[in-house]
Amino acid sequence: MATHPGTHPPPLTADPRDPRPTVGTHVQGTAENVNSGSGTQVNLNVSLADMPEEQLRELLRLPGTQRRRRQDGVLTAQDVTWHTTRFVAPRGFPALSADTTPDSTTLYLTGPSGSGRWAASLYWLTCTGATGAGIRQVRDSETEDGPQEQFFTEPPEEGELLLLDLRGVGSTRLSRLATELPGFQREVQSANARLAIVLRPEQQVVLGPEASGRTVHIHAPDATAVVRSHLRHGGLPADETVLASAEAQQLLVQATAGQAAELAELTVQAHIARHGRAGFAECFTEAQASFQDWSEALHELLHQHSSTTERTVLLAAAVCAGMPLEQVHRAAQGLLAQVRAPDAEEPPPLERAGLTTLLRRLGVTVHPSRRVSFPKLNYAAAIRHRFWDDHPDLHPVFVTWLSSLVRDTAWPQRDRNTIAGRLAEMCLRGDRLDLVLGLVQSWTPAAKDNESGHTSEPEAVLLLTSALTDPTAGREVRRQLYQWSRDRDLPGARARVATLVCARVLHHSHPRQAIVRLLHLARADSQSARFAEQELVDLVRDPPSRWLALRQLTHRETPRPRDWELFARITAPEVLAADGGAFPRCTRERDAFLTCAERAMRTDPEAARLHTRRWLAAAATDSRWRHMLDLVLRAGRTAGRTDVLYATARRWVLAAPDAQTRAERREPALSLIGELRCGRSRPDRSEAGSRDAPTPQR
Repeated sequence: MATHPGTHPPPLTADPRDPRPTVGTHVQGTAENVNSGSGTQVNLNVSLADMPEEQLRELLRLPGTQRRRRQDGVLTAQDVTWHTTRFVAPRGFPALSADTTPDSTTLYLTGPSGSGRWAASLYWLTCTGATGAGIRQVRDSETEDGPQEQFFTEPPEEGELLLLDLRGVGSTRLSRLATELPGFQREVQSANARLAIVLRPEQQVVLGPEASGRTVHIHAPDATAVVRSHLRHGGLPADETVLASAEAQQLLVQATAGQAAELAELTVQAHIARHGRAGFAECFTEAQASFQDWSEALHELLHQHSSTTERTVLLAAAVCAGMPLEQVHRAAQGLLAQVRAPDAEEPPPLERAGLTTLLRRLGVTVHPSRRVSFPKLNYAAAIRHRFWDDHPDLHPVFVTWLSSLVRDTAWPQRDRNTIAGRLAEMCLRGDRLDLVLGLVQSWTPAAKDNESGHTSEPEAVLLLTSALTDPTAGREVRRQLYQWSRDRDLPGARARVATLVCARVLHHSHPRQAIVRLLHLARADSQSARFAEQELVDLVRDPPSRWLALRQLTHRETPRPRDWELFARITAPEVLAADGGAFPRCTRERDAFLTCAERAMRTDPEAARLHTRRWLAAAATDSRWRHMLDLVLRAGRTAGRTDVLYATARRWVLAAPDAQTRAERREPALSLIGELRCGRSRPDRSEAGSRDAPTPQR
C-alpha cells in the first residue's frame, strides 16, 4: 500500500542548519529504564544560547516507543503512516487493497469503543484515494468565539482525502450538520474526492436513512494480531509461545485494539530500556504488569513506610526517575524542608539510614551509573499520581517544590525539562489547568514586575506544550493563546513563549489557529512582535500556510497599516520562491494577493512604491516573475495609484548605479510603463500561471 504525505508534516530528523524543533522517535539521555507515565509525554530538549529566542528554538521530541495520543486537527504524514502500516482489519471491515475502487466516495464507519474506527478510516482513505493525496481532517470550523454557523466552510479539492470524525459532536450540532452533509457529499463526488465519516452507533439515526443503510459496522480486531503488527514495526519479533500462553490470552481476549497496541509498544519500550539484553518473555511480562492496578501495592508500600522522610524520598525518586542519585537527594531535601513537622526530632546525620539504603528499602533501583529507576513500567507515574490524589491539601506545596526544581539552573537542562513535563502531568491529571497557566505567567513576568530579571521561557514552553497536547485541556489552552495574542500589554517573555508554541506545536495540529494567533502577535509594536513576524515568515514558506495567512489578511474587516507590512514580508520574492514552486499557485491565491496589494496601495502610496520596485527587481533578474508585474499593475490601477507606479518605475531605472544595470532594468520597466500608458494589463499571464501551478494542500 502506498503511503501518502500529510498536510503539514514536521521534519523527522534534525538539520543542524534548521533552528526549528524536530519531532523524533526516541528520547535521548536516559541510560536506564525510566518510567515516564501513561499516555504521551512531551520532552523538550532546549539548547541555551545568548538570545532568548535561540533558547526556545530547539523543541519537542516525542518518544516513539509509547502509544500515540490522537488529537484533533491536521493529520501529518507520520500520523497516517503510523496507523496504516500497523493496521489490522477489524471484524466486519471490507477487504481492501491499494487498487480498490470503492462503491461510493463516502464511507460511514461505526462500532463500539476500541474497535479501531480511526485506523480503519485512514486505511480506507489511503487504499481508495488517489496516490499521493494528503488526508485532511474536516473539523467543526471554530472561530475565536466559538463554532461557526456553517460546519463545512471549505469545499474539497480535486481527489482530496477527507476524514470527518463525529464521535465528539453533540446532538444539536449533529442535527444541523445532517442538513449540510448531503450537499458536501455531492461536492466530494464532483471533485472525485473521498470522505470517511466516523460516528457512534446511535448517531446513525440522526444522519438519516442513507447513513443507516450504508454504514459499515466493525468490531475489535484480533488483539494477538494487533500485538504482532506493532511488535514487528517496533523491530522486536514476537515469541508465539509467549503470546499463546494462558496468561497472555486472558489479557488479550478482553483487550481493545488500542490496549493491544499499547501492550506491544510497552514491550518494545522494555526491550529498549534493557539495551536488547532481555528476552521477549521478560519484556512482555513487564509490559503486562504495567496494565495492573498498582493501588493495592502502593497502599501496602505506604503503610510500611509511613515516616515523612521515607515518603519524601519515595516521591522525589518518582519525580526524578532516570536521573542521578544526587538529583534525587537534592529534590528530597527541598520537599522535606516544606513538609517536615516544625518540632520533628531526628537523629544525627550519621545515625540515619543512608539515601541508597532508603531507596532500596522503598524498592527503587540504583544503577551502577548512579541513576535511579523503578523495576516496573509505569510504577513511578503511579507513585506520583498516588501522592497527588491522596494529598489535595499539598497541591500548592508540590507545585511550588517542582517549580523550584524546574527553575534551578544548577540542574541539567534535560532534567529540568523532564520535571516540567511531570509537573504538567500531575496538574492536568487533576484537571488543574489553572495551575499550569499560573506557572507559565509567573515564569514569564513583565519587566517591571521582574526584579531578578530572570525568566524561564524554555520551561514555560514545555509546560504550555504539555497542556496544549492534552486532549482535555487543549481547547482551553488554544483559547488562552488567542487571548494572549490579542493583549497589546503582553510581557515580552510570554509573547515569545506563545509565539514558539503557536509556530512549533499548534501549527502542526491547528494550522489556521496558529496563523491567526501569530498574526496578532506580530501586529504588536515590540521586539517580541518582530520575533513573531520572523516565525510567521518561516511558516509561510510552505504554500498551505501562506494561503492561510493571505486569507486571514484578506478577510480582516478593519486592517491596520501593520497588516500591510506583514503582507509585504510574507510575499517577498525570496519567501515565495522558497518552495521552488510558482506563485500564485491557484486562482484563490492570486485573488488574495490582488486584494491585499490593492488595499495596501490604497492605504499608503509607499506600499505601491515598495511592490513596484520589488517586482521590477525580481523580473529583471528572473523572467519567471514577469507575471507578478501584471498583478502589481492590476492592484495599482484598482487602488488609483497608476501615477505612483509610473513614477516609481522611471526612478528605479534612473537610480541604476551603472549603464549595464540601467540596461537590465529598462526592459521590465518599459514593459510596465507601456501597459500603464495603454491603460490595460495582461491578466492572462498570471491566470495561466495559476492554472498551471499545483493547488496547495490544506
